[in-house]
Amino acid sequence: MENYPQDLNINFKKIEIIRSKNYNINSLVLNLLKGRKKAYKKSIRNNTESNIVYIKNFIANVYRALLYYPDPFFLWYLKERNNILKFAKDKKVNLIFSSSPGATAHLIGSFVAKSLKIPWVADFRDPWSTNIILSRYGVLMKLNLLINRIIEKKTLKIADAITTVTEGLCEDLKRLHNKPTYVIRNGFEPEDFENAESFQLPFEKGKINIVYTGRIYPLESDPSLVFRAVKELDNQGLIDKRNIVFHFWGRDIQLLKNLVTKYNLEKQVRLYDEYLPYKRSLFCQKNADILLLLSSPTPESGKILPAKLFEYLGARRPILAIAYPGGEIDKTLKQTNAGYVVASLEECKAVFLKLYDEFIKKGHIECNSDYDFVLKNYTRYEMTRKLAEIFDKVIEQ
Repeated sequence: MENYPQDLNINFKKIEIIRSKNYNINSLVLNLLKGRKKAYKKSIRNNTESNIVYIKNFIANVYRALLYYPDPFFLWYLKERNNILKFAKDKKVNLIFSSSPGATAHLIGSFVAKSLKIPWVADFRDPWSTNIILSRYGVLMKLNLLINRIIEKKTLKIADAITTVTEGLCEDLKRLHNKPTYVIRNGFEPEDFENAESFQLPFEKGKINIVYTGRIYPLESDPSLVFRAVKELDNQGLIDKRNIVFHFWGRDIQLLKNLVTKYNLEKQVRLYDEYLPYKRSLFCQKNADILLLLSSPTPESGKILPAKLFEYLGARRPILAIAYPGGEIDKTLKQTNAGYVVASLEECKAVFLKLYDEFIKKGHIECNSDYDFVLKNYTRYEMTRKLAEIFDKVIEQ
């Protein structure tokens, strides 16, 4: 709980929170890898791998393969499991709920549930050993995931139920563990948007302000498709790119600099490599003309439904998503009528031209999402209600 965002509107008065030390082994090796992140970013921008970057990446992967079992917080399990067991016993807890990432929480959940012989529900906001995206990082990472799969299966052996965020991940976990598995999606709070913190937005009046908030992941968050679409539409005389401004907020945003130059969009793209507080992020989202969501248009990524999407749904602005057709993002946007998924250049050009023409004609772009459906299915209140039903079912059994 130490790293919980302080600007979230959450009342903890009726919840007893026990804070423990942050046992993160990464802090022990950061000095050894100084400069790796900077060199890695440079290699991404230049599309090259120098010998020094290769060596440091190799060392980092070996380090992770040797020590991430299951994650960098495993010392938490060794140091705190007995304290957590004592607390649960003293409070006469009748159900254990553990949520990951990080997966060390499941080691503790399993230990306490087995020791007290009480029901346990394990929640996966992200995959543990079935993370296809991580497997793209080389042979050593694949080996790490293989060993972690053994640990995961052994750990989850006594779980009474499993929850996760998408139908695709639900099926994966069912096959792996043969346990009752349920979908509890991420969500949003409508009140958070009502209480969003206003600030002076760097938007340009009379122009289409396209917003992306969140971290840039080199293998996942690639806006090349939309950048290329804008460049080609402008070259064809179908749009005037001077009427468009992209705003990117978040970590590692500067990784996009090379792409911006490549597509000659230096005057159209604003990069803010800074943390945008949660309430300001919501204010930014709900005032955007278009919200940009970046995923990878591959079948593996099609199983992922980023938490950011639910914020975007709450913002009630049109969403343009680069994602896998037929995947979880695509299904959600079609159910809610909240935006468009594109996976090819021609699709992206067609959708962008449609949105551009609407803005030129009306001076704004309407969001036609089914907000009643969104409120009924994707608020955190609704997700908590569903989770409580699962708890009741597990306890009754």
